[in-house]
Amino acid sequence: MFPMTGGIFRLFALLLLGLALSSCGGGGGGGGFSGTDTLKISLTADKTVLQTNITNSGPNPAGPFTNTLTVQIKKNDRIFPAPNVAIDVVSGLDSGVLFYLDGDSEHEDEDGNPLAFRRLTFEDTSGTVTAHFHALSTPGIAVLRASTQDPDTGETIVADLTITVGPGVSTGIPALVGFIVDSSPLYITGQGRNDVKRFQVQVLDDAGQPVPNPTGNNLRLQLLPNRPNGGEKLVAISISGATEEGEIVNTRTINGIAEISLHSGDKPGTVAIAAIADRADNNVDNGIQNPVTDVDTLSISNGEIASLTFTGPYPGAVVARSNVLTLGTGDSIDATGSVYTRAITVLAVDEFGNPPPPGELITFRLMDGPMSGYPDLGRGTFDIAGNDGNPAEGSNTFTTPASGSSLAGATTNCQLVLEGGVGQEGSWLINGQSQAHLLAVFNTFRSVTDTGFTVPYTIGCPPYTGNVANDINGVTIQTDADGIASTVINYPRTQLGRCFKLTAEANGGRVGAVMGKERLGSTVSGDPCTSWYLGVADGSTLTVIPASDQNLQVPVGESVTKTLTVQLFDGATPPAPLPAEKLSVQVVVTDPDHDAAIAAQNAVAAAQAVVSATIASNPANCSPTAPAEGTSEDARCTSWRDALVAAQDALTAAQADLAAATARDALHNPTATFTPNPLVTGTDGIAALTITVADLYTGASTGGDSDSKVEFFITTVGPEIRAETITITVSPQGAVTE
Repeated sequence: MFPMTGGIFRLFALLLLGLALSSCGGGGGGGGFSGTDTLKISLTADKTVLQTNITNSGPNPAGPFTNTLTVQIKKNDRIFPAPNVAIDVVSGLDSGVLFYLDGDSEHEDEDGNPLAFRRLTFEDTSGTVTAHFHALSTPGIAVLRASTQDPDTGETIVADLTITVGPGVSTGIPALVGFIVDSSPLYITGQGRNDVKRFQVQVLDDAGQPVPNPTGNNLRLQLLPNRPNGGEKLVAISISGATEEGEIVNTRTINGIAEISLHSGDKPGTVAIAAIADRADNNVDNGIQNPVTDVDTLSISNGEIASLTFTGPYPGAVVARSNVLTLGTGDSIDATGSVYTRAITVLAVDEFGNPPPPGELITFRLMDGPMSGYPDLGRGTFDIAGNDGNPAEGSNTFTTPASGSSLAGATTNCQLVLEGGVGQEGSWLINGQSQAHLLAVFNTFRSVTDTGFTVPYTIGCPPYTGNVANDINGVTIQTDADGIASTVINYPRTQLGRCFKLTAEANGGRVGAVMGKERLGSTVSGDPCTSWYLGVADGSTLTVIPASDQNLQVPVGESVTKTLTVQLFDGATPPAPLPAEKLSVQVVVTDPDHDAAIAAQNAVAAAQAVVSATIASNPANCSPTAPAEGTSEDARCTSWRDALVAAQDALTAAQADLAAATARDALHNPTATFTPNPLVTGTDGIAALTITVADLYTGASTGGDSDSKVEFFITTVGPEIRAETITITVSPQGAVTE
């Protein structure tokens, strides 16, 4: 059988060989026979080992944490334009992700940052696609798979690639202990507030991976001695399921994390807690041989307000004199009708920066007089104020030096506002008629360090033009869960720009704040007005009245003085005039004849430089004048003399131009001045600007090329207005108009 079978096989092979030879034409030219090859796909990377990305750096193909993947599709050993190609992370997604990095907005977030994917898809390819794999902080092995479909067979063709991130293995030995604590407050016990604080502790190995789940307790928590000692304790569940509580507890981690709780005592303060793991064997039940430790501090509050801060963009912007602010949430201005309403917010925190329990009482008070100078001289100055106040710490008297500022005029229920340091900031209601240098207040001052006669103060007495929530005596608001108390102030549209003092107080006056005051006891310097009644910023307008005064003409060569009127409105509907606002005025004088004279001077200097350079370039000690006929000289001398003559002619022409330009420039000297400086809007938002312009000219009058002119650029500078700059232009009569 085998010989027959073998013979039949050999015969069949010879027949096939003959067919092949005949189809190939005996090895000569001509179209041969070839079968259809299957589709092939390859997946390669420029880097197959990447370091762990413990800082979570973003993708960068040139960096150590990102590689470039290349997928190629071939058919019959030629690149095949596959209609669809995909790249997937088959396993190891915790070690890395895929990125397109192609600049396509669909592959980026709203800020233009590239998005991460576990699957990338490509359509209508050229047969070659590129992508990127980016390492994360977890070491390990990632398996990537590229795939496409064979259009002839419908079969999915795949290719896999393994990427190693970091060492790929964890040691399982504790190397790092860290606390995981949220920011929720913890209060002393017995007040009906949160007196238990849950937190977690993480235990990681040298590769930054969670330690394996232990067979015994592998973490010890301990309260350190420097604490309130009011009965605070730790509570944890041990590996046996029993509850441990006290100054020291043992517990276990699950996937590297243990959970513990701190129970407060009856005293406020800070509690330092140590978390200890054992690097020797990840077990603390058998003693700690090689400790790995972290210490964190948690605060226990009594819930009392320790400080108040006015929030929102406007208060800070007013202090900084900024003019590029926008309204924020909770800080708005409603300009309906004849009364403006502005939202006011204060933030209360305890001594550790935590919000107090909801429902704490905050009292707001406002005052804006008696005052002088508003609006014609600016925002106004309080009549009773100084920088030499002395509150009696722990008592209720307030004095100024015998030769210092006077307190005369203060009576019962007037407000004394202090802008000193801690404990000397806020408002106090005055109790009785004051003397020239002595008054008394209802609430005693805080018992802080004696500061002497150094505290800035302001006294305001009703009636006031503005109020808090329609109550001239102030209002009391409860804090919410975030320690925020909000209200509104109201003021007439006729009082825009007027200075005011707004205060907030808590804890019976023991804690206070003044809106706009620089924090922590710095004294008020310069303009004492740090807050004023704001208009609507957007849509503010600045105009010249009449509009024809925005473009003026004056006789050539004469001096003219003219008073101009500008008016400022805010952006309300209808707009309200804005008094007490400073305006910036910049003067630009255009003097083309003077500019031409300077240009002519520069031209002479340049021409002289060319002459000097030409003389210095003498190639062969050539004579500036041509030699006598028949005298020989270097062949280069002729061209050098020609160049010298041309340079000297240019210098002569430049000197003539300079003489003419200087003569024209001497005919006139345009000047411009203005008063007052600074320019301040007064009643009805009107400011009077007196300008003096002298000796303007036209090009026709001097023989020059252009006309002179003066421009006054006027713009707003306050934070509550953003009007467009206006330009007042003064031209000579007969000037060419555009």
